[in-house]
Amino acid sequence: MCLAMVTKRFVWWGMARSPGLAGLVALVSGAACSGNPPPCFGVAVGDKIAVTVLNAAVDPGEGIYSYDSGASDVCGFGFDLFQGLVLQATIVQSTDGFPGNCGVGIPQYGAFSGWTWTLSGATETGAAPNILIGEYLATNGTCNGSVYVSLQATDGANPFSPSVPGQVPNVVMGREWFGGGPGCPTECRGDFVVNLQKQ
Repeated sequence: MCLAMVTKRFVWWGMARSPGLAGLVALVSGAACSGNPPPCFGVAVGDKIAVTVLNAAVDPGEGIYSYDSGASDVCGFGFDLFQGLVLQATIVQSTDGFPGNCGVGIPQYGAFSGWTWTLSGATETGAAPNILIGEYLATNGTCNGSVYVSLQATDGANPFSPSVPGQVPNVVMGREWFGGGPGCPTECRGDFVVNLQKQ
């Protein structure tokens, strides 16, 4: 049967493997048919994946602009994520996928560095090249808000092969924050090069 999907305000910068190309990917609502579509990239419910944060992503269209550059709308390293952090993701759901497409894994992340990201009850839509996607209630005891997190594979890449420094990364994670609290931003984003490893 077909389910009506919830409209999401989930926009993040995707990276493309073609040199000089950066795509702005918007996940939108619509009707999607449920029924067990094949999992995108073989990521299925019950899988456990270690997500290692390597570096801030750089927009290949700009060449030198880093998403951790300190701009007011950027919350890169030093907010919640840092280089070398390993996020533990357990796939607990998957999207229904668009007709003819695969289902994207929806993970629950383990607590890290004082932060908890608790999966919200919203239903997400998505398809390849997304690997993981989700909306979370986020807090560290001072900052409280929501984060929208998506991991995308670059065109033709194996998302479980490590990225090579100096080359286009295999996987980029986009993270948007909306919230507040003493000393906390109200709205910002960060984009990060990550490596994935199934456990």
